[in-house]
Amino acid sequence: MIDFKPLQDRSQTFAEFAAHVSKDDLYATVNTITDRVLAVLSDAVDADIAFEPDDPQANDPGASDEERAMGWNIGHVIVHLSASNEEAAMHALSLARGIVPEGRSRYETHWTTMTTVDQAQQRMQESRRMCIAMLDAWPEQPHLDLDYTVIPAFGPMNATARYILGLAHAVGHLDQIDEALRQSRAARA
Repeated sequence: MIDFKPLQDRSQTFAEFAAHVSKDDLYATVNTITDRVLAVLSDAVDADIAFEPDDPQANDPGASDEERAMGWNIGHVIVHLSASNEEAAMHALSLARGIVPEGRSRYETHWTTMTTVDQAQQRMQESRRMCIAMLDAWPEQPHLDLDYTVIPAFGPMNATARYILGLAHAVGHLDQIDEALRQSRAARA
């Protein structure tokens, strides 16, 4: 899996970081993230998916005031990280094809509908399939000289950097899944 430390400590920009990341690295990281979440889910029960943890760092600007006060359950984290990964992969595909993306390209299943381990596993597998397919669709000679700025603080991003943004975002949510599962198990005990 890609080591995102230079991005986390801001010692490199996304553009600088992406210059040393290969398409094979992107494939491997999608698979590693998905496999990691699936491994956690293999030890979960349905009640864990909807358990509301104490999660002071939960932040969903699109949520209602009531939802903002709630911790993110595992189902919420999974629909969020998978939708973010897919949007990044879609934008990266557009850039690789020579097209600057405009606006959002995102669909996020409503988190309240994600209530079982089977649903969560299926969502992760489906997201992996879509992200890999979008990477497979890159042209043989991607337009890596084309960039755009999606988040001004992160600077301009080419196709590789935009794909990396989705992966780094997903990795940032892995501990949140672990902690929600830990709290759910403790509540059941």
